[in-house]
Amino acid sequence: MNSLARVLFAVLLCISGALAQGFGVKFLGDSHLGSDALIQAFRDEFFGGSDDSVGFIAPLMPKFHASEALRFKNEGFEIISSRRDTDPDFPLCGVIARARNGASLQIELKKLSGEFEVEVLHRVGGNGEIFEIIDANGRKFRINHLLRNSWEYTRFTLAFPVQIRSLREGAELGGYKIYRKNGSFADSCASNGAYSSVYQKWGKNAFIRDLARLDYELFIIAYGTNDALDSNFDEAKFYATLRGLVRSLRKGSRRAKILLLAPPRSPKVPNASRAAAVIRHLASDMGLMFYDFDMAMSEDGGWEGWRKMGLIRPDEIHLEAGGYERLGRNLARLLKRNLIEF
Repeated sequence: MNSLARVLFAVLLCISGALAQGFGVKFLGDSHLGSDALIQAFRDEFFGGSDDSVGFIAPLMPKFHASEALRFKNEGFEIISSRRDTDPDFPLCGVIARARNGASLQIELKKLSGEFEVEVLHRVGGNGEIFEIIDANGRKFRINHLLRNSWEYTRFTLAFPVQIRSLREGAELGGYKIYRKNGSFADSCASNGAYSSVYQKWGKNAFIRDLARLDYELFIIAYGTNDALDSNFDEAKFYATLRGLVRSLRKGSRRAKILLLAPPRSPKVPNASRAAAVIRHLASDMGLMFYDFDMAMSEDGGWEGWRKMGLIRPDEIHLEAGGYERLGRNLARLLKRNLIEF
């Protein structure tokens, strides 16, 4: 039994029972997750089509990002991102949708249907009615904001597609929790170009507030490529930053397990192996699970072998969708296999 199998056995033996009752997974990472291809392949393999919730979703998808769970139609909302913009209180995942007066947003579910519990995160520099919501059954609701310049949730039972209309200039959306009781899901906080420190721009209450009432059993952290691209890559700083993220997640969901992923070894990322070593070291120090994507790729000739198979993008840093799908399926199978065997 290899070390990864031993760790998986020790911390995730109860997963098979949890899957029957609902199981939440959150991915946090950079552009390797941004297209959602890896995560969707993980969903399909891990849940076998039994996932019936969405989890926490950013209010809109920034440019070059996608969600396999939702489709957005935006008219008049500006996207503000923690990767490139500033705000004193970014919500979890670091995306804000700021409305012009009369702006509208339609949210459609791509695969799921029926009614869901939906918690809408909102903020405005005042109070009063700021958004109108119309669901697929024609039901209309108003969001009444109470606390000036503070994030608040308002909860509804809604059928999709859902339309959100702005009633006030500058009213903001910070995300949505979309779920069913005991529902299973895998959601993500992914940002192209993100360093592992991006979470430090999120508000001090974001982890506790925005993880609440969603039953996360597993967090999967997949940063490192952008950190390792930095010519001044500092191993001690990278270690401390990731450790801080782990501690923040534990504050928000104390019983969830945490898996650290080491990034693919692109020849364009000279410090990738150093970053992977730091991630492995942190996992060992904090008793976390660890998996190295290089392990999966090395079975087919590593980076060069995957390039020959057409799974590497021309930029020599990212994978084609098929490559990410292979990694997502492999990760899900590894988790399930070890759990079933033990």
